[in-house]
Amino acid sequence: MRYRLLPFISGLVLGVVVGALLMQAMTPPLSGTSVPSHGLTTATGCADAEEPRAWVGHVPDADYRAVYLTNYTFVHDEPDIEIRAELTESDPGAWVLAVTTTPADGDKEIPEDCQPRTRLDASVALPTDAESLRITLDGEPVTEVETTANTTRFRYLDE
Repeated sequence: MRYRLLPFISGLVLGVVVGALLMQAMTPPLSGTSVPSHGLTTATGCADAEEPRAWVGHVPDADYRAVYLTNYTFVHDEPDIEIRAELTESDPGAWVLAVTTTPADGDKEIPEDCQPRTRLDASVALPTDAESLRITLDGEPVTEVETTANTTRFRYLDE
């Protein structure tokens, strides 16, 4: 009986090992950040005199160049807007994040004492050979960031 159990146990162990190797081979590797890519976060409300200062930052990584725009606030006439962004390479190494706004279909009304405003936060991952990123809003420049430095840099937009 001992000799009959040995092939069964050997086959079971071999099956587990082969199954584990096949599962590992079939599972796609975990990927980090897609390059190039971008993300936006927006919030629309009424203008406030105490808006936080907008800033932009550049963080180099071994796999990509990250650029962050935070607390960028702009006013508009419509109570609700749709915001879209497109990331393109205009020239080799020169990237553009073009943010566009359009009035949204909706029935929102503006209170009398309200100036509609939207706060925008953006994050962008660029290839390591990227030289710059220009961010525009409805065709107007917001900021431009040089991404060739291998050091982290942050600055306020109003400086």
